[in-house]
Parts: sequence; structure tokens; C-alpha cells
Amino acid sequence: MITEADLTHDALYYWLLQTYHLAPQQMTFLPQSKCAWIYRVTANNEDFILKLWRPGLCRTPYSVQGIQTVQALYYDFGITQMTPPPLRGANGLYVNSLSPYEAVLLKYTDGITADETDLTEIQQRQLGSLLGRIHRSKLHTRERPDMEDYGADVPDIIERILAEVNQPTRRYAPFHIKVLEAVQRVQPQIRERLTAFVDQHRMLWHDTGLRADSVVCHGNPTAGNLILTPDDSITLIDWDHPVFAPRERDLYAIQHWPAVMDSYQDIVGEVTLRPQIVRFYELWDELGDLADYGRRVLFQRQDNRQNKHDVLKLMAVLKDFTQA
Repeated sequence: MITEADLTHDALYYWLLQTYHLAPQQMTFLPQSKCAWIYRVTANNEDFILKLWRPGLCRTPYSVQGIQTVQALYYDFGITQMTPPPLRGANGLYVNSLSPYEAVLLKYTDGITADETDLTEIQQRQLGSLLGRIHRSKLHTRERPDMEDYGADVPDIIERILAEVNQPTRRYAPFHIKVLEAVQRVQPQIRERLTAFVDQHRMLWHDTGLRADSVVCHGNPTAGNLILTPDDSITLIDWDHPVFAPRERDLYAIQHWPAVMDSYQDIVGEVTLRPQIVRFYELWDELGDLADYGRRVLFQRQDNRQNKHDVLKLMAVLKDFTQA
């Protein structure tokens, strides 16, 4: 989100003091996340990340199962090139409420994201090795993340958006009308990809062999979730949604870095990406952005600045539909 949460800094200060026994000396809003409100907090001479989200805005992050996965990877398997698990509050909980938000507190990782610079070959190899270790980890059933649902909610959200385009249920402001018209222009392309997505979703969901072949995945190891630290190493952040899925869930997004795949295979052995699964995740990327931004622009109340930002993002997504 690019605008701050609907909470004063004083409210956040007293909540952190009560929930984590931290007295912030400094609090800075970071407009970096698609679906969460992020603050960098300095307290007790340490830096933290406070992440807030509204249930229902996007996919709800940080399930109990997902936190157990991160704990197992970090502490039991010694995989420390990743964000440590959320800190436990004074009440014993990792996810805490700050109405109307839920929140976690994380250790801050210093550095810049990989979308601000190019990965060196050494950093690519670090990433490949890191993903290989994560995918190779054999977690106990109770520590595994949730099973892949293959974007089960995406078709319903997009059908709702298209229904609103074809038969609006309320009066819209001029900028909303432009959005509706833009969606209308690419509706055939959206329908075509949605049909392909649903067909492949059905096939993957019922493929029991694919489930048996699944591994622990980060879920989104893209450049924006890679921190390049001052010592030139990498840290994989944003463990909101670890998932037990086909390895393509992680690898399709990083296959353009050749040294990543080479280093990955040094850890897990030779791997051939399955084109049908790769294509499915590419479709999910495209349709997921349409679902997230379309739902927010058309059906959720936001301040004008956030609305303008989301409209621009949605228009860019729609433009991609015309170019593909």
C-alpha cells in the first residue's frame, strides 16, 4: 500500500508497547507492499518491520501452519538466508490484532531489493542454492505449509469483476467508468485466459501424482522479495504464504537467471521444468493481479491517492492483456 494505515503513530506506539514491550524511538512508513501496510520501527536500538493487513483485502497471510514452516526452516534446518519467523507478542501470539488490522512484527533486514539492481552471478548462485535447500527440506506433516490451492478463488473474483462491467450495480465516478470501459475492451482476452486457467486448475488439482511430487515453496521468490545485504549476500523475505506445491511455483519466476538454475540443480539434481505447469503459474500471475487490483478499485473503499495508484496498476495489467 502506498498510503498509511488508518491509525495514528501514537496508536501504533502504544500498541507496540503493550503487545511487544517495545517503546519505538522512530517509525517510518514504507510504501512497498501490494497488500499490506509496512512500517520500519526502531526500538531498543534495534530495527523491526511492522506489517499490517486487513483480512479479506488480499489473501490472508501468516497462517499458524505457515509460521511453523518458517520456524522449522530457520531454526531446525539452519536456513538463515531468509526472514526469521515473526516475533511472539507478550500474549504468546505471533499474529496480533490491532482493529481493523492484523499484524506481525519481524526483524528488519538491511539492504536493497533485487529489483533495484542486477543480481551478480555469485548472488544468482546463492539464490539457486537457497531454493534448493528449501525444496529439499523434509518437514514433518505438522510443519508443512498449506497445500497449493492453485488460485481457487481467482475465477470467482474475476467473474464478479466482469459481471460488474457488463451490468453495473451502482453509479460510478468518471475514473471508475474508464476502468469499466478498459476491462470491457479486453474482455475476450480475459475470457480466453480465464478458460485456460480454469481447465488447467482442474487438471492440476486432481493430479495426485503432482501432490506427491510437491515441495516446500516460498511462493514468490521474485526480485522484490530478494534483499541484497551490504556483504553482497541475499536474503529471501516476505514469507507470508509458504506453500506445499510443485517446484515450478518458485522456479518459473527465476528461470531467467541461468546461474540460479545451475546452482539449484547442484543441490537437488537435474530438473526439467514442466511447460504446462509453468504456463499455469504465468496465467495465475496475470489473472491474480487483475483480481487483486480490480476488486480493490471496484468494490473496496480507499482514499483517493491509493485509488489512483491502484487504477494505474490495473490499467497496466489490462494493457498486458492487449499485447500478449
